[in-house]
Amino acid sequence: MANYVTAIELSSSGIKLVVGYVYQDKVYVMHASEGEPLSVDKEDLINQSEAEKSLSSLLAEARRVIGNDLGSFIALLPPDGFRMKEDTESTMTVSSDSKIVQLDYANCISMIKKAVKEEGSEVIYCDPLHFETDSNESMAFPLGETSDKIYVTADAHLLPKSRYNRYIQILRDLDVFPYLTLLSPLGGLTFIKSTNPPKEYISLDIERDYSYITHIRNNHMVDSGRIPFGIDNGNKNVSIMLSTTLDRASELRHLFGFVAKKECISNPVPEVADAEELYNTFRESFSPIIEGVETFIKGKAISEGAPIVLYGLAKDEEGLDAYLKSSLNRAIYTIKNTIIGARKQSYINCLGGIICSYYPFQTPASDVKRDIKTNSFGRN
Repeated sequence: MANYVTAIELSSSGIKLVVGYVYQDKVYVMHASEGEPLSVDKEDLINQSEAEKSLSSLLAEARRVIGNDLGSFIALLPPDGFRMKEDTESTMTVSSDSKIVQLDYANCISMIKKAVKEEGSEVIYCDPLHFETDSNESMAFPLGETSDKIYVTADAHLLPKSRYNRYIQILRDLDVFPYLTLLSPLGGLTFIKSTNPPKEYISLDIERDYSYITHIRNNHMVDSGRIPFGIDNGNKNVSIMLSTTLDRASELRHLFGFVAKKECISNPVPEVADAEELYNTFRESFSPIIEGVETFIKGKAISEGAPIVLYGLAKDEEGLDAYLKSSLNRAIYTIKNTIIGARKQSYINCLGGIICSYYPFQTPASDVKRDIKTNSFGRN
């Protein structure tokens, strides 16, 4: 049980919870569930009481299935207000034989966090870029290599402290103390990394009422943000334009999709005059996603050939990838999630978070003193 990891993603589209572990580079899932959508305030922060009630229910369900000990928790948070700062720090190796261990990495990361710390911001995670020893420079953590000193260069991920505090308070109120705290898009790119993605791409995670968009180069985040528009918003636009119910709008979308079908000819839709009007309605209703992507790309050093990697609820929207491709003039790739027990696209960020927690530079949770009852760790 000590090797289990419980990943919790906090979002307005509903809290996701996945319990699993990594064995021979594969994720195995013991339990996965998600809650209902949550309301947000004027600052787009999820309602605390609703979130705590939902998470409490998810935790109770997981414990009924797995048992009281859910292992080590990691949290995945929205990227709103995300900023990044790069820094390099070094330390003398601590072992008597000068072999590099995880504690050496942890010491460097502690110094990086102190170096980049800013008032009003919280450093939630440091993503290592490369490592340097007495005799070698590498992208991979030199675990076990002999060296008197180690240098670590990492991107520090920062969030506004007020937003971070809201999310962490929700967890703490339920006695959840995360072993790791990550941005949701970092979980996504960690999962995508296993699919051999292009060197540079834009990930687009379309959910119910928002979309996360992230610029990724060499498997590291360059920039990330949130588009305040998702599948439910588009469906509402369709219902308004066609003067029909939300259920009927959803039915039409799933029946016909974003590409022309023969069914439009043999099965007339009373809400529109012809097929062209129907598809134009779909496209216009979802155009804010196009506008959001264009706004994110504008002014950034993103190559014209960088494709968009699409995941989340968009995977179930037939023809949406073709619509995005034609509108944005970029290649579109979709991600398949074949992990047994958590095959829904909405679990991808949590699955990536679990993978991240098993990276060799991370101090194993089993080596960190933890109170089984509260999951509280002796140190960060």
